[in-house]
Amino acid sequence: MSYVRCCLRSAAILQELLMTTSPRKNARAVTLVEILAVVGIMALLLAVLLPGIQAARRNALWAQSQANLKNLGQFVQLYTTDNREVIPPSAFDYRTAPNPGKVRTSSPVGVGPLVGPASVGSWADILWTTQKQGPIPLMSDAITYEWRFDSPDRIFYEADPGYAKNVFRSAEDMKVVPQGTEATPFGSGAQIDETGHPGYFAGNPFFNQLGAIATNQTYRWYSTHEIKRPAQSMYLVDSTAGELAPLDTTSPSANNWNLVNTAYPYPGNVTLMLLLDLHTESMTEWASLRELEEDQGIRVLGLDSGKPFWAP
Repeated sequence: MSYVRCCLRSAAILQELLMTTSPRKNARAVTLVEILAVVGIMALLLAVLLPGIQAARRNALWAQSQANLKNLGQFVQLYTTDNREVIPPSAFDYRTAPNPGKVRTSSPVGVGPLVGPASVGSWADILWTTQKQGPIPLMSDAITYEWRFDSPDRIFYEADPGYAKNVFRSAEDMKVVPQGTEATPFGSGAQIDETGHPGYFAGNPFFNQLGAIATNQTYRWYSTHEIKRPAQSMYLVDSTAGELAPLDTTSPSANNWNLVNTAYPYPGNVTLMLLLDLHTESMTEWASLRELEEDQGIRVLGLDSGKPFWAP
């Protein structure tokens, strides 16, 4: 007998027992023990069903996050098609560029980004702008910024926590965050007050262009034909850090390099990834990028090389 049928049967028994309290002749009075027995059965069945309901809810969040990543994959494809197959950088600093473009500029005119400097941002800001996802004006006298050229950030969700129509974020709420100064790429990681906001998808640091201005180097954009194994090459991953996945290279050995603050919020302790052939994968936890590549076949660094990134 199924759990649902058991619940219905228990309810019917309880109703039958309660009906025996009517003043019919020769009716047997219901006893307290019988009522408690039925209530106990129903409580037991609920205890069995509730974990299943919770698991179904978490699976639904996983499915929604996966759908969001697939939508982002379509945005990436549209961007590369319109830009000579160039892959959107995971983070950028265009402040000294001769033509920085509209991404992370005033919206409306004269009102600059509320988090981080203008002309500095992430893949999310690029795709948000090129796919014309904004503006989203808030019904607030204190905030006039419209997020026309800037993907919604911490300040947006603090002002409108109920907003959920954003494929640039995970469907799973942020529950664990580092003691960060601001979500990457503007700080060391998401702040504690972002708990409860939609989770982040972080871009692969391999495509990070933030350092070009600091090291006086030219910008290095990668095109799709340079990626040796796109079906194994990560572009986005669940993260508690922000829109850029931090890379820990403090170890002198590349064998121990790893991404920082990767999130594993879904059933089975897995994280979702968008790969550069634009399909998604659920990956289990790893201890290093070398382990991720050797054991699960996913590459993060050295994507333009046929050799592993740690190989001499």
